[in-house]
Amino acid sequence: MINPIEQSVSLDEYIETSIEPQCAKIKVNSLCLANNVKVTEKSLLEFLKKNGIVYGVKTDVIKEIVQKMLFDTEVVIAEGKEPTTGLDGKITFEIDVSKNLRPALRKDGTVDFRDIQSINLVTAGQKIARRTPPTLGAVGKTVTGKDIEALPGNDIKLPAGRNTTISEDGIFLVSSKSGSVFHDGVLVHVTDILEIPTDINFSVGNIKYSGDVIINGNVLPGFSVEAEGSIIIKGEVESAQIISRNGTVSIEKGLIGKGDAAVYGKRGVHVSFAQDTTITTEGTVTIDKYCMNCDITCETISEGLPHAAILGGEAKVFSSVDVGIIGNDKGIKTKISIIDKEEDAKKKKIIDLKKLEKELAKQLEPVRLQLSTKASIFKSAKEHATDRHKAELKKWLDAFNEMSTKLKYVQTSISDLTQSFTVLKSHDGFIKGQDTIFPGTEISYFGISLVVKIQLQGKWLVLKNGQIVEG
Repeated sequence: MINPIEQSVSLDEYIETSIEPQCAKIKVNSLCLANNVKVTEKSLLEFLKKNGIVYGVKTDVIKEIVQKMLFDTEVVIAEGKEPTTGLDGKITFEIDVSKNLRPALRKDGTVDFRDIQSINLVTAGQKIARRTPPTLGAVGKTVTGKDIEALPGNDIKLPAGRNTTISEDGIFLVSSKSGSVFHDGVLVHVTDILEIPTDINFSVGNIKYSGDVIINGNVLPGFSVEAEGSIIIKGEVESAQIISRNGTVSIEKGLIGKGDAAVYGKRGVHVSFAQDTTITTEGTVTIDKYCMNCDITCETISEGLPHAAILGGEAKVFSSVDVGIIGNDKGIKTKISIIDKEEDAKKKKIIDLKKLEKELAKQLEPVRLQLSTKASIFKSAKEHATDRHKAELKKWLDAFNEMSTKLKYVQTSISDLTQSFTVLKSHDGFIKGQDTIFPGTEISYFGISLVVKIQLQGKWLVLKNGQIVEG
């Protein structure tokens, strides 16, 4: 027979509860024994549900209370679930924005320690970095079954610096212009002016850049600096190659070569001094102090400071020379030539074409020998000649005809260029030594030459009626 007290008495009178969001505790009072109230697993579960404790209920603890009669003891009956924090956002670089000091690998497996990749170039619109947004953590639960909002990871901003933009979706850092990219430790910047704070040496390597370059140190022997824009070198250059394809070159502390230094600046070259160097420009060469034993080709030569000098070597100009001093009293061999720009280009082209002519003639000779051999075999075979014999003969005949056509075209081009030269009788260009033109200096206007016999002070030399005269 079921005890009527068990049926009608609520466990509320015998159980104390303590409910927090993440933890629920109960304590079953031993009075339930005195009042013959039976505590079962089912009744405890119903009690918990009635009091809203529905999540994380510890069924093993319920069993222990019933089996061991754990009265007057507070126990944890349910535990909630803490919400978890999501993963933090992160930045992943699509390109290397730090210096890469690995030397370039040559085809033969050796390395070129001058060609160290220390500059990172980007084009307009190129992606520099990707932002991965933070993730949302898992939802938590209270012991009463309510959701606890998940926590997102920490977000992170794209390191947008100068000349960079952030994509509309906030995911990518994009270059807004072409240039070099670098990280200053906080932000990423893109600049079309590449500034090197140190010397160009083994720690930096050769420079190849699409914009302007400023070098605050020296350029050491054997290295090269190439740029589409202008190049400014605050220090010295020694036995190096400096090339500005569309800008100017300025070397503030001089240039020393041993016949192995070359400077090209399309729109102009400015040097404090230069020695044993090839200097080429379509613009003006400006000299502050002197050029000694240099090979210069340019539109004009002018002095940046008074008394600038051309000492030794040869200057080939298309328009004029206006410097303080030409030659010296020691008889150093100095030649100043006014040349025709178009004809100079033709001469250079002829030189290139003659090299090509020689190479084609060299390549044609073994083809000619093969053709001769195949023709002899075909002739000997007569009616026994096979399709294979015919194919071989045709192959070498076609190769010979193709190369012969190329060689003939090159030879015709050389002949046409040679015949196109003209002798100019007058020109508005001039050569001026503002201070002195020393004896022994050779002056040439379009092949008409004059060796200066006496010291000339502040004289202009021009071409008039086929003769070099004082202007």
